[in-house]
Amino acid sequence: MHQRVPDYIEPVSGYRRNHSRSPLGHLLNMLRAIELIPPKPIDMLPVAVELRRFDDYLLQARGFARSTRETSIRIVGRFLRDKFNDGAINLSTLTPHMFVIFLPHRLMSIEHR
Repeated sequence: MHQRVPDYIEPVSGYRRNHSRSPLGHLLNMLRAIELIPPKPIDMLPVAVELRRFDDYLLQARGFARSTRETSIRIVGRFLRDKFNDGAINLSTLTPHMFVIFLPHRLMSIEHR
């Protein structure tokens, strides 16, 4: 393992925003693959479970690319957390109008960051 670590870590001089995330992610994946660290815990909160089901649908039924699915899941996840927090999800209570109202407010909050 000692010889493999330099392949995953790049030297960083100074501060670079988000520069080290990718190599560290690869390192964690490698360490999990060879069972030196435990597997990543699976979030079992209702919103996370529903988002995994939604991701499966987008991949299997719609054939969406990974980046498209990630964007959709991020937006839908914010919507579901806004409506249900970490409680049980009741999709029958949602209406398209709720999402139409939510989306512009969410986009405005992103623009002002």
